[in-house]
Amino acid sequence: MIAEHNRLLDNWQEEKNSAALYVILAEHETNPHLAEVYRRLAEAEEKHATLWGEKLL
Repeated sequence: MIAEHNRLLDNWQEEKNSAALYVILAEHETNPHLAEVYRRLAEAEEKHATLWGEKLL
């Protein structure tokens, strides 16, 4: 049970890390089109994190 919880927590954390990275990339990207791609990827990763978070409850 603890191993499963840790796996879920690790997955949640990886999604949060990815979302944060994409936000930073978007903020520093000078190409508006690419910045938008990064923002959309960040949104997708946040949605994934939410799904993992729900499994943690």
